[in-house]
Formats: sequence, C-alpha cells, structure tokens
Amino acid sequence: HGADASPGSNINVLRVWDMNITGAGVVVTVVDDGLERNHPDLLQNYNAEASLDVNGNDDDPMPHYTKSNINKHGTRCAGEIAAVAGNNKYGQM
Repeated sequence: HGADASPGSNINVLRVWDMNITGAGVVVTVVDDGLERNHPDLLQNYNAEASLDVNGNDDDPMPHYTKSNINKHGTRCAGEIAAVAGNNKYGQM
C-alpha cells in the first residue's frame, strides 16, 4: 500500500535502535507456514524451544517447499523480527 520496499528502506525502527533498544532477551514465536531455521540471517537468533511445525506436527519448522515455492512466508516474517543486525545481508543493514 505505497510502502517503500526498495533497498535501504526500513520498518521504522531506526530511532528505536538509536536508543539501543534491541529486543535482546525477548522471545517471539511466529505462527506461519514454515521457518528456515538455518537461514544465515536467522540462525544466530533461532530458538528451538519456541518452535513447532504445526503442518508436520514435529519440532522442525523447516518449510516443505513445493514446485510453486509458496511455503516461505514464515521465514520472511521471522526475518522482520529477528534478523541478525549489522551483517549487511538481506533485510537489515
């Protein structure tokens, strides 16, 4: 809806980061279609105790990709929440 999705845009958290509010110690569970727990931007912040695969009814939230590759939304959402800061990769700079 008119949001700037170009490289270098942010989700309006820069002022919060400037105040050194990082979310350290906060645990968030994303209930979605799968999570690439070994994604380079998520691996450091992944918490297995807060994870469950409701599609496969097991403890491994890895997506089960199909030909249409539609099972990736959870990884994108988790990246907005817990991507590694300052690594100049993917979502955060």
